[in-house]
Amino acid sequence: MHLLDKIDQILARKDEGGLEAFKELILEELKTKPKILRHIFCLRNGAQTTILNRLIRAHDAVEHNLTEYIRFLFEQGASAHVEEPVHLAFQLGKPDLGTLVLEHAKKFVEEPTPQQLLADSYDPERKTLLARAIDTGNIDNLRVVLDNHPNVNKPSEIQVGKDKKISIPPLHQAIIKNFTGAVDALIKAGADVDNTYGALQETPLLLAARLGRVDALKTILESKAPRLDLEATNEESNRAIDLLCARLDAREDPQGALRGIAMLLCHGAAVPQEQAFCTLLQDNRYALLDEVSTYTEKLPELAASFVRRCHISGPLHSIIYAENSWWQSLWYLFARPSHVALQLESLVLRGQPAAKKKEAEVEAIDEAPGPFTKEEVQFATFVKKYEEALSIKKFLGITIFNPWSSMRWAIDSGKFTSLEQVKKYRVDYPGTRTERVLEKMEKRRESLHEDLDGANQVKQV
Repeated sequence: MHLLDKIDQILARKDEGGLEAFKELILEELKTKPKILRHIFCLRNGAQTTILNRLIRAHDAVEHNLTEYIRFLFEQGASAHVEEPVHLAFQLGKPDLGTLVLEHAKKFVEEPTPQQLLADSYDPERKTLLARAIDTGNIDNLRVVLDNHPNVNKPSEIQVGKDKKISIPPLHQAIIKNFTGAVDALIKAGADVDNTYGALQETPLLLAARLGRVDALKTILESKAPRLDLEATNEESNRAIDLLCARLDAREDPQGALRGIAMLLCHGAAVPQEQAFCTLLQDNRYALLDEVSTYTEKLPELAASFVRRCHISGPLHSIIYAENSWWQSLWYLFARPSHVALQLESLVLRGQPAAKKKEAEVEAIDEAPGPFTKEEVQFATFVKKYEEALSIKKFLGITIFNPWSSMRWAIDSGKFTSLEQVKKYRVDYPGTRTERVLEKMEKRRESLHEDLDGANQVKQV
């Protein structure tokens, strides 16, 4: 009877005596065939296997656990370098065995070179161990492989259609798999963020944008990789932001697309190349600002960069303020402001100290903690205070003011985006609401200083 058939008979018993019978069989074979555990058997169907791989295929962690059988094989000289048993374990979804074989390789290999070859070797399907680990979708499996320092840019083959295979780098594979943890781990391990693949010659950023893998895109953007190019284009001359705009236009996970667009713009990406996409962002600017607000909540430096790009002469000004759009004309005709400036400038004030203590109020006015300048904080404060002044109810619940107020529309249309412009307006048009709001801000500041100075003097006495 063939040795593999004898092994199959023992494994079929699934009882405690099976392990002892297996040990006896292997020890008996080793007496006459000392290299039997490294022997490659040719099967009836033309496939090849080893005794170790035979057990890996038969193993089931719950129903038929062969871990002790496999440990015994290693004790008797089985190799982790013949017929890629680690690849097979991960391929079959048996990471417990993959980890076991890797640990054996680390223990028994005397020099680093064979271990490196194990990590970078291909299995019969032209996949590396790293590719197999990514396929499992398990971050612990991936870390075990990465601990062996594989080539994190070595491609593996994937099937495309019935008769075609293409090579794909690990980072691109993780993005297609939507395995965000792997994207992060691979970049930290040194994976190239400017590597391209496929007919479209896409970088990881472009691939993530086209497939709508927004979490992966976020990870790539925040990796601070030195070679990351936000303006890279694929073979069709599309950039990441163009690809996400196309998804938004096609209503393919529109919220996810807006989230990705917001991230790209916060990191400094240029506006879309097509005017149609710019108009699309104008139409979705409120939702876009919401996504920016959420994304930059703990990233104030990016919020500051975004706000400045939205101000006059900034590349985002025409998008956020819908410059020269028919919407602006309608809003003005019916005296209905968009409040987009208020929404934008709230990003400036969001990170300021709560105005519960007088010291905090003075700090917010004078020192402007965080990435925003004092003038930027004061302008944002003016926008807020001016809106509050317009909302004061004067008579029978009706707000009485000129709905076509020049300052109101200068702010709302994005014509005024700095404190300097507001102060110049006060000089040119004295006695207006603008002057009154600025005076209240200045008096409040002086009062807070006086109160704080007085409190400090009392403490000194």
